[in-house]
Amino acid sequence: MSYELRFQDPAAATTRYLYEEIVAQLLDPAVTQIEAVFAFASYHGVLGLTQDPAFQAFVRRGTFRLLVGLDAVTDRRALEVLRDAEAAHHPGFEVKVFKNEQPGLFHPKIVRSFITGGSGCLVVGSGNLTPGGLRGNIEAYSVLRYEPEAAPDQSAWDTFLIEHAAEITSIDADALDRGERNGQQARLGRRLARRAARRPRRGLRVRPEAVSGEITGGAEAPISVEEASPRPEPTDRMLVAEVPRAGGRWHQVHFNEPAVRDYFRARAGTPDRVYMFRREPSGAVQAEPARPVVFSSTNVNHKIEFGAHAGEDYPANGPPILVVRELGLRTHIYVMLFPGEPGHTEMAGLLTAEPKIGRGVPRVITNRARVEAAWPSLPI
Repeated sequence: MSYELRFQDPAAATTRYLYEEIVAQLLDPAVTQIEAVFAFASYHGVLGLTQDPAFQAFVRRGTFRLLVGLDAVTDRRALEVLRDAEAAHHPGFEVKVFKNEQPGLFHPKIVRSFITGGSGCLVVGSGNLTPGGLRGNIEAYSVLRYEPEAAPDQSAWDTFLIEHAAEITSIDADALDRGERNGQQARLGRRLARRAARRPRRGLRVRPEAVSGEITGGAEAPISVEEASPRPEPTDRMLVAEVPRAGGRWHQVHFNEPAVRDYFRARAGTPDRVYMFRREPSGAVQAEPARPVVFSSTNVNHKIEFGAHAGEDYPANGPPILVVRELGLRTHIYVMLFPGEPGHTEMAGLLTAEPKIGRGVPRVITNRARVEAAWPSLPI
C-alpha cells in the first residue's frame, strides 16, 4: 500500500493536477473500472474530461461510472454534455445525479479505480469536476494505492448508494430543471460580484457556491479573462514561435523538444496536459480543450494542437506566429498571428533578433518586457 498527499498548486514549478491524476487512471491499461462522485460539475469541466482522448479510449475498453450532485453549480449545459456522452459511449460510460433531500449540501469528491487482480486506487480531495477544481485552484487531494491483500474497507461507498437509492437517478427532466436553476443562480451571483467589485463599501454578500461555476458559454463561446482562468494574472514567461506548414495539419503545431520541456513543461506519452485560452482579434477569450503532447516518431517532433483559425488553410503569404504567455503551470493564453495582422511583423522581427531554442523553425523563450518592447500593444 502507498499513500501520497498532494497539493494542486498552479503557481508551483511542478504539480500533478487532479485532472492529470484522473487521466493517469484512464491511461493505466490495468484499470478496468472507474467510479467517481463529485458534488459539483461545470460545463467546461465535464466537456474537457469527456473530450479527452484518454477518456474516450478508456470507455471503449472499460467502465466509467459518475455520480454528480445538483445542489449548486452543476448547470443544465453540463448535464446535457454528460447525457450526450453517456449515449455516445454506452455502456462504457454511466452517469447518475444525486437529488439531495437532506438539509446539508451533497459535497463529496472522490474517485476510485479497480485494477485487474484486485488492486485499486482511491483519490480523495477538495476539487470538483470544474476547471478550477481540476486544475485552476489551489486544492489538496490524497492518492491511496493498494494491493489485494491490503485493500481498504470501502463498504461505506456501496452502503451510501443503497441507502440513498431513491435520490439517485439518471439525467431526467427534473435534473435538467434543477441544473437550469443552478445556472440562473450562478449568473445572478456573477452579476452581484461584479456590482460588489464596483461598489466595495456597500459590502454586498454573495453566496460562494453561486459564483463558482468558473466558465460560461459554449466550448467555443467568448468568456472573460477572469472566467477563463481561476488564476488570471499571467507570468512574465512567454514563447514566440513560428508555426510550420506540417503537411496540411498545421493546427497540430510542431515543437522541438526544448520548447516542450523548457516552456510548456509537459511530457509526451504521460498524463500531462496543456491548458490554453486564446485571445481573438475581437478581444474575446476562448477556452480550448486540454491538449496532450503528442510525439511523432516520423519527424521526431512534439505536437500540440491549437484551435485558432480552425478550418482555415495555412496562409500562402507566410507562416503564422504564435505568441504564448504563461498563466500557471502548463496553463497559457495565446494569440496566433497571420501575416498582415497587427503584431505579425513585430514578432517576426523578434524571432530574428532573439536567440532561438533548438533546431527547426524559429522559436524563442522570452519574457513580457522583451515582447512588449517589440510590440507595445501586446494583447495578452
